Amino acid sequence: MCLFGLLACETSLNVQNENEPDIVRAFSNPNDLVNAVGGGLLTWWNGANGNQHPGLALAIGANFTTGERAGAGQEDFSVIPRIAYPNSVFYNRQETVDNPWFQNYAALAAANAGLRALNNGVRLDSPQSETMLTATAQLLQGLSLGHLGIWFDKAVIVDENSTEEEIANSQFAPYGDVVEKAIEKLDAAILTASTGSFSLPDGFISGYDASNPLDNVKLAQFANTMAARFLMNGARTQEENLQTDWIRVLSYARKGVKGWDFAPAAQGADEPGLWVDSYKRESHRPDRIRTSNEIVGIADNSGKLAAWLALPPNDRRPIIVQTDDRRVTAAGDPTAPGLYFAYNAKTHGSLSRGWYRQSRYYPIRYASHTGFIGSSNYCTEDENDLIIAEALLRTNGSNTEAVTIINKTRVTNGQLPALNGTESKEVLLNALMYERLLELGYNAAGLTYGDKRRWEFPGPYVRGNGSGVYQHYVGTPRSLPIPARELQTLGLDVYTFGGPTVADE
Repeated sequence: MCLFGLLACETSLNVQNENEPDIVRAFSNPNDLVNAVGGGLLTWWNGANGNQHPGLALAIGANFTTGERAGAGQEDFSVIPRIAYPNSVFYNRQETVDNPWFQNYAALAAANAGLRALNNGVRLDSPQSETMLTATAQLLQGLSLGHLGIWFDKAVIVDENSTEEEIANSQFAPYGDVVEKAIEKLDAAILTASTGSFSLPDGFISGYDASNPLDNVKLAQFANTMAARFLMNGARTQEENLQTDWIRVLSYARKGVKGWDFAPAAQGADEPGLWVDSYKRESHRPDRIRTSNEIVGIADNSGKLAAWLALPPNDRRPIIVQTDDRRVTAAGDPTAPGLYFAYNAKTHGSLSRGWYRQSRYYPIRYASHTGFIGSSNYCTEDENDLIIAEALLRTNGSNTEAVTIINKTRVTNGQLPALNGTESKEVLLNALMYERLLELGYNAAGLTYGDKRRWEFPGPYVRGNGSGVYQHYVGTPRSLPIPARELQTLGLDVYTFGGPTVADE
């Protein structure tokens, strides 16, 4: 798809070459151009968060969720010892990598076609509309390339200036270069958004219309937060995390989402609904998936998690946590619902697939999504704030400002004692990571997966194999491979990542 398919996607839009007049004829009706870019936003959403692939596999691979079901690659990503991702055209869960790869490229093709049309003289009803569509297409380029860069080990970089010949002869670029190109496109969107006021048309992003507009100011803030997210979560290892340009991350986050959340609204009580957040929907179904014992366990103050981790995997039985964090349980009763989680004494699914997959806790924060409704809270002010806090800690910035941010969710939502800023850097980073796990883990597909592969110390609890609960389980793939279908189409060898013989893939 990424070489032949990009050409196919653009051909389907009747876009042949940036220097030929066909593009003008193809979009002789300006509404077609607007609809092409608007439709690209929904395609990006489906590739990034709007279907259950790869969100469920990445969450369970990060030991954030737990379950024994095979659907969406969950069983293969969570088995202990870890196995290599079965990258094959015959793998019946291949949509785990197919969907994010092909849909992000389809979205990128729509954005490129829109910008190419505008650059070749297609005019909308006003300069304001053209500014809006340009900024939106640039944002879409950044979002699509960004997800390809943080999830896959390499990808092809193309934009509105790429000719058919260049696309056909292009080479795969390493993930770092892909992330940088995504940032470049987000920068372009931010700059365009500063040149004039506009609001996205009704229907571009569900939940944003005349009564709740997503204007040029919000578009720029969203782009800034996503740039910070991509810079952070592009790192694959502890070493790369330390090499991240945290000053740059901080600069983007300072201009990020503030006073609002980017939260598309799911439409429809049935599949296939538009703008449905299937990561939230599927992860909030306690009959299928639970929250990992490791996640609720880090809130425990009775030693339960340490004892649980010390056992062989198949001897681990679900724990009941004792905690002061009111997000996990209510006061005085470890089985009473907290703000974000609830308790269910029943096991879920087949015990023959491993007791270590069993948990009695499940999320309730976004339970409305099980009915295909609700705001997605995909990119929030809380996330942006916690990015600022982490960047401050990693650049020796103000501990006072960092703990003020950490305390916003720690104290308000968790009802935990406030930090005062005199704690050690390790204690503060531990508190920051704890907040990211509890507050953001169910917001966006792959967010915790990206966090765990980049954090550089194990945290307070260590598994029997030496990895910590703030790290990936040894052998977990650090990147997704290019889909086998793509590789075979291009005549390239199929490869993969992860497995029990990999010390730290």
